[in-house]
Amino acid sequence: MLYGEIRPRSLADLANIFCPPQLRMRALSVACLAIILPAVLFSSHAAAQDSFEVQVYESDLVPSGHFELDVHTLFVGRGNTTWDGTVAPSNQQFHVALEFTRGVTDAFELGSYLLLARLPDGSSHYAGFRLRPRLRAPEDWHLPVGVSLSVEVGFPQLVYEPNHVSLEFRPIIDKRIGRWIFDINPVVTFAFNGPDAGQGMALEPEAKIGYDIIVDRLMCEMEYFTALGPAHKLFPLAEQVHLLYPKLEYTITPAFVVNAGVGFGLTGASDRLTWAARFTFNL
Repeated sequence: MLYGEIRPRSLADLANIFCPPQLRMRALSVACLAIILPAVLFSSHAAAQDSFEVQVYESDLVPSGHFELDVHTLFVGRGNTTWDGTVAPSNQQFHVALEFTRGVTDAFELGSYLLLARLPDGSSHYAGFRLRPRLRAPEDWHLPVGVSLSVEVGFPQLVYEPNHVSLEFRPIIDKRIGRWIFDINPVVTFAFNGPDAGQGMALEPEAKIGYDIIVDRLMCEMEYFTALGPAHKLFPLAEQVHLLYPKLEYTITPAFVVNAGVGFGLTGASDRLTWAARFTFNL
């Protein structure tokens, strides 16, 4: 070792040398802006509220080296009954999303989705594919809340969404206080190469409050989903999507979790009654 050289013993030591903790949040902010600004300037707004994955994200990731399978199911009991361009009526549709997620590091995971659907006439369809990388603020930042960022690129079939390619930025902020969890996802979405071109960024914020009835076993949740329209000119209230979802989550074993609930549409543009369930397998 020459001239007082500091030799790092691990990748973490090397990161501390070149990017001290006090600079990391600034670097993360700059990186997020570098990703989001081009999308804001050059994209169009996305479709209405997602009807394949009804979930408010928490900031925790799949542990490094582990694999998780989530089976999302949704049935629209009372939805819209008319075609909207290429998009089929949602009434009586049944959706399945197979979500495969791998924990790559303690601060990064990569997920993908295979979307399937069954229409009221009994026909079954491939509905699209999605890819979702997600980053989480490291524990050694000692933030007062959990923070992560999901970026999702979707390639839907036009029977289910009007645009060929969709893009979603999902900041995730949550806080646990005793048995309570408070969670917000201020989602922004974009669409490319479709009839919504030129509309800019769309707002679809989501939120959740949960309470552990039995710690680590049974939780009750209230989730809230919206689709408000383009940020520069929100839709009138009657044309916005507002969904309220009371749910229960039961941890049968650490490797198998079931989450289920009923969704109630609060506006005319919302599906008025839906049932959703998610089955999580930690492998």
